[in-house]
Amino acid sequence: MTVSSNKSPNQKAFSHYLRTGRRLPKDIFIEAQDIELKFNPYHDPRNGQFTFAPGGARTGTGTGTGSRPAPGQGRPHPPAKPGPYTVRSGDTLSHIARRHGVRTDTLARANNIKNPDHIQAGQRLHIPKDAPPLAQAEANAPGKGIAGVGKTPPSPIRTGQTPAPPKQPSLEAGASAGRKWKAKDASVKVPSSIRAKVDQVAEDYHAATGRTLTVTDGARTPQDQAERMYYKFSHGDFRTYTGAPAAQIADAYRQGKAKGKSRSQILSDMSAIIDRHNRNGKPVSKHLLGRGVDFRTRDMTAAQQEALEYAIKKHGGTIKAEGVPRHIHASF
Repeated sequence: MTVSSNKSPNQKAFSHYLRTGRRLPKDIFIEAQDIELKFNPYHDPRNGQFTFAPGGARTGTGTGTGSRPAPGQGRPHPPAKPGPYTVRSGDTLSHIARRHGVRTDTLARANNIKNPDHIQAGQRLHIPKDAPPLAQAEANAPGKGIAGVGKTPPSPIRTGQTPAPPKQPSLEAGASAGRKWKAKDASVKVPSSIRAKVDQVAEDYHAATGRTLTVTDGARTPQDQAERMYYKFSHGDFRTYTGAPAAQIADAYRQGKAKGKSRSQILSDMSAIIDRHNRNGKPVSKHLLGRGVDFRTRDMTAAQQEALEYAIKKHGGTIKAEGVPRHIHASF
């Protein structure tokens, strides 16, 4: 015997969903008819049509057919409306943020919420309208979206590849007016012949790291050079300076110490050798020709030092890392 059914199209649609897990075409819904809320707590109050929470329809959490989900257990609210939002029982900040298409941290900052887990029913929240859409924000997050975005690229210096130029502002006219380096003290003189190079290196380094360079040495006289070399020799560094002139200066230091000469006497002997080689066109350092400058590196990370080395090479300089004290000597 066949029993006729007096169910409404909406009731039939819901029964079909319960049996098959599939939704019927949208044109079967009739907005004027009421829906059986006891079977479909996830209804859309605007038109009475079925909407289903993630994971499928639910029939409540209690034993009766009329029970509905407890607050905060997955029941979605109607689509977000523009303007301030009033927190409801069971809401979470992440829930609210996603419904409005913004990031949770953006919503928290807009409302000065220190702990995202602590919001109260009745609390009014300002929804920022100038925040980027959630999908866009997630796509631009580190490790998501476009491959490589947010990841630290391999160091061109360590990989041996030709380094790609870092992103930086143009160094055309006027770009070096805001000098991004400072001298260690008033005694440091950067020669005018390489001033523009130093400005450019500092600009590039600042663009890559946000830091200001410190210049620890510039132009030197033979006496200045003797002082620097004496300091290195006294700390056991006889490897920084190489070649015949450097060997003669080191010998003067050793012999002076062996003979018990005073510091000033040894410095005078070393200065005389440095001056002679300088006049003969064989300077022991580019500092004596006004073509050398030292940059402090003892407070730099490895990545920051690599950025400095890249900037020096980019502008035609050569590099020599020195360790007493730690710095990079750049010659142009």
